[in-house]
Amino acid sequence: DHPMRDAILAAQPQNPTAVIEQLLGPVPAQKAHFYQKHMAQHMIPGIPRDWVPGVVNLFLIRHPARVAASFSAKYDNP
Repeated sequence: DHPMRDAILAAQPQNPTAVIEQLLGPVPAQKAHFYQKHMAQHMIPGIPRDWVPGVVNLFLIRHPARVAASFSAKYDNP
């Protein structure tokens, strides 16, 4: 369990269709880019993925030690 799970879920829309429409909609505040963070563990079964090819994807590769440090800072017993 993520320690901030409840707060994160409470702050976000819960309807998958509404979320997908927002992700594919106009770039907020007329910005040049719309950063979206999609993590493999969040792509749960039953949520459509047919929208993914409609966006430009890029992979952010992080140093493994920094990923581990970030993870362990959020979890008491990873």
